[in-house]
Amino acid sequence: MPRWIQFRIYIPNLLTTARLLAPVYLMPLFVEGYGMTFLGLTVLAASTDCVDGKLARHWKCVTVGGATLDIFADKAFCFTLVAIGLISWKDFWWYMPLVAPLVTYHAVVMFRRAMGSVQFNSSRIAKTKMALEMTGLIASLWSTSNGLHFTQIDAFVDTFSVVELLLAAVILAPWSLAHYLGYAPDLGPAAEANG
Repeated sequence: MPRWIQFRIYIPNLLTTARLLAPVYLMPLFVEGYGMTFLGLTVLAASTDCVDGKLARHWKCVTVGGATLDIFADKAFCFTLVAIGLISWKDFWWYMPLVAPLVTYHAVVMFRRAMGSVQFNSSRIAKTKMALEMTGLIASLWSTSNGLHFTQIDAFVDTFSVVELLLAAVILAPWSLAHYLGYAPDLGPAAEANG
């Protein structure tokens, strides 16, 4: 068996670990003013959430440990973006009421999972909420992080308002939590566990 095939079983968990360690490398980049590097690595870290589970399923190396790591990496990444947003948007009244329900959601899900009350399975509603949330949080940091303006990205941030993206995630959070607790259906067929 070629060496790269033996090594590839570690790639999904390495991607997840890169997202888990986001506070270590993103916070200093933001605080020190490396806006474009911060944004690039933030988008790269967010994209690992889409790739790690798919690779694990494709390469048949899904593990309970990988699924658990994925959940905590998602939470660490979102908490990091919220914290950076609080630094960035400290003078804007609208930011805190939008992110408070999301922080509460993540804290409850992490606590319930740590206590064994909730399964480490993915759901379409949770993935949709997370995609909206990550996009909204990253978009909220775009204008405060770079000092540069790229027409296409600025148009995206203007078209999909940060408030609308975060509000959509806030609206989906109770549904996602109810699904985790077994009280509400998912958006579609149940998804496989993340890897």
